[in-house]
Amino acid sequence: MLAAGGRTAYRIVLPHAPSPSQRFAAGELRRFFRAMTGATLRIVTDRARAVPHEILVGDNARLRELGIAVDWAALGDEGFLLRTAGTRLIIAGSRVRGTLYGVYGLLEDHWGCRWYTASVSRIPKRRRVALPRVDRTWVPRLEYRESYWTEGFDADWAARNRQNSARSRLDEKHGGKIVYEGFVHTMCRWVPETLFKTHPEYFALRGGRRHGGLAQRCLTHPAVLRITIENVRKALRQHPEANIVSVSQNDNGEYCECPPCRALDRREGSHAGTMLTFVNKVAEALEREFPHVAFDTLAYQYTRKPPKRVRPRHNVIVRLCTIECCFSHPLEGCPEATNTSLVRDLKGWSRLTRRVYIWDYTTDFVHYLLPFPDLDVLDKNVRTLIRYGAAGIFEQGNYSKGGGGAQSELKVWVLARLLVDPKLKVDALIREFHRGVYGPAAGPVLAATNLLRRSIRKSREHVRIFDGPDRGFLAPPVLRACDRLLDGAEKLAKRSKDAGLRSRVERARMPVWYAMCAQAVEGPAILGPVVARLKAAIRRQGITNTTEWRPLKLDMSRLDLAPVRWPVVPAVPGTIVVEDHIFKLWGGKHPCELAADASAGDGAAVRQPGECTWSNFEWDLPTTGPKGRFLCRARIRVDKRGDKGPAFTVGVYDLDPRGTVGEMRVSAKDVPDSEYHWYDLCTLTIGKGRYAVVSPAGNAKNIASIWTDRFELVPVRS
Repeated sequence: MLAAGGRTAYRIVLPHAPSPSQRFAAGELRRFFRAMTGATLRIVTDRARAVPHEILVGDNARLRELGIAVDWAALGDEGFLLRTAGTRLIIAGSRVRGTLYGVYGLLEDHWGCRWYTASVSRIPKRRRVALPRVDRTWVPRLEYRESYWTEGFDADWAARNRQNSARSRLDEKHGGKIVYEGFVHTMCRWVPETLFKTHPEYFALRGGRRHGGLAQRCLTHPAVLRITIENVRKALRQHPEANIVSVSQNDNGEYCECPPCRALDRREGSHAGTMLTFVNKVAEALEREFPHVAFDTLAYQYTRKPPKRVRPRHNVIVRLCTIECCFSHPLEGCPEATNTSLVRDLKGWSRLTRRVYIWDYTTDFVHYLLPFPDLDVLDKNVRTLIRYGAAGIFEQGNYSKGGGGAQSELKVWVLARLLVDPKLKVDALIREFHRGVYGPAAGPVLAATNLLRRSIRKSREHVRIFDGPDRGFLAPPVLRACDRLLDGAEKLAKRSKDAGLRSRVERARMPVWYAMCAQAVEGPAILGPVVARLKAAIRRQGITNTTEWRPLKLDMSRLDLAPVRWPVVPAVPGTIVVEDHIFKLWGGKHPCELAADASAGDGAAVRQPGECTWSNFEWDLPTTGPKGRFLCRARIRVDKRGDKGPAFTVGVYDLDPRGTVGEMRVSAKDVPDSEYHWYDLCTLTIGKGRYAVVSPAGNAKNIASIWTDRFELVPVRS
């Protein structure tokens, strides 16, 4: 019996020279024990005279006095031992994070404490606190655990949920964390773009010429290896706290095709051949000076497939990325090739190394606030990844300054719990979170969550991380039903007079409102009030991004235009019309924007500035639909300043293999006026993954801007 009636005979015993995290652990135990029981635990060191009623924290002299042996090596930096010895309770762990995790393991797993968010916790009130005999050892299955959402960056929350996340604000008192030097896509850092002018041979050879900028580097060139080793050495000397350094490809598929690179990749049966050979050499060269550092690289897109012969060195980590996958179905069991091949590649890498990390994705990066239907698969996927060899898992969500992606608080907590204990079931976690966070409003909020879960199961759609809002599981009747449920939750929250609860319910409503606005099909009577409420909520909640790559002010126009659009009736029955609000809008130096345009078919269009030189928006053609051939065409107008030079390119391209389906290059002199004109691109059938883009030519002197009203797929009559 540790406490009864607000009193305790127990005290906490620390080692006489505790580490900062052990001292913090003792303070956390005293704090939450007092919150539960009203009783205060004194803190002493093992130099004090022993008494029968003690909680022994960390490696202190009492353990040896009692003859208790602890396998400290087996516990490592993060494992802990909980054991009762007579009337004493032992919490044994390392000076790094093990002791601290032991305290949280006791509070969470044995006494029911929970830390759902940085501001919402459950600390049960107990008149009596007893602990039956216990002898438990916990060592994390995953050496790296990161719920990469803004809501997971709070230091205390991360420590209490046993996340050693690189991005969180964990400090010395929390036992530190995983520290990366360069997190990802670092080749531009190690071999800077400025070298292209004097040494183009350091850069990727493609199509008979060298490509600078963000293109990949020539990894078989000796100077590229030498420069990388020098720059990585310099960075590690400047940042001795780092325990992982990233030597990883840039974020594109422009790999080098020079004869040595091509020969190595062919021999290995994968472009990972050149990448891994290169990283191994860097890791070998720097191992002696930095024996505590691991060298991290990606198995990402073109390097995802494991090589045939080369193996990662013992100090190399391979981060396998799930970016192509379907996330509405489990990785194992979904028939999509993206998922079956991912599991196959994971098994392949796990045969080569014990240090496979996973870069996983848990949101829609084009629409952070759009409901992303992966709740059903979170637990299944974590277990699959661990079963086939994952040693660390990184779960990427909305990491912007303001946070607030769809179900962000729920997902970050559920993921944290699963990374600590993969045996947990997502259904139980979801129910517990709703009860703990929404209190009297939990019923309708949970009902809305489960309605969306049933809707994706019924639709059987494959959902990916760059999808638009026009999805069957988000049909307007489903969204209206969710909004009615959440309206009821809001009324209950107001009745409670709890401002924090009202704010949390508002955050739960925002994804439904956002989906309605992004679809823009309900008309002004419904969408007008919804847009006003959503914009006010975005301001109150401090949201800074609704898209990964674009500032908020550009995306607010999508909301403003939603209620003022008018429907378009195509000239040919059976035509598939895709309006501008469905496009993926990218960021970058010269971003596009949605803008009102009275001459557009529905009153709005995407505007691209003339100085832009790339396709800063994209439309993904449907992969399912009516049979037969369709003419793909685009309705575009140009604000001209002159007749010289190119105006834009518009085309349809294959996703895989990458190639051109149909393309038009339009010069300034070929644009007759500033009116809209149709550009017929190609005929095609629906079914194969393709995308359409409009690319300005960067000719701002003659082209002020380019406006795209819509694309159409017009049935071709035989």
